[in-house]
Amino acid sequence: MSPIKPKNKKLTEEIEKEAVHEKKVGIDKISNELIEEIKIKSEGDKANALEKAVKDLVDFIESGGEVDFIMPADNEEETDNSENKSPDYSNLKLYSQEIRILESKLRSIETKGGRDDDEST
Repeated sequence: MSPIKPKNKKLTEEIEKEAVHEKKVGIDKISNELIEEIKIKSEGDKANALEKAVKDLVDFIESGGEVDFIMPADNEEETDNSENKSPDYSNLKLYSQEIRILESKLRSIETKGGRDDDEST
């Protein structure tokens, strides 16, 4: 699961258990923030589907996947007034940027973990 391979099996198990716990806490936090932001009931099919989507996205990124995002072009009458832009699109762009930051952090952690393991042997 992780590039760090301590020689102590019990330590490895504890690290893996903590990583699973942190992942679950992170997924719950992201899901709860999204549920609150889009104002759906925290119980029910929509909330469950959202939480599953967040978990699937985290798993995808964790396994090395990258999220592509292309902002839809506004074909309608576009004015210079920023109030006419769809708030959903601006949120999507923000979320896309946040996902890219998380991808970078995850890769950085994986790389640092691999280096620490090499130095300890």
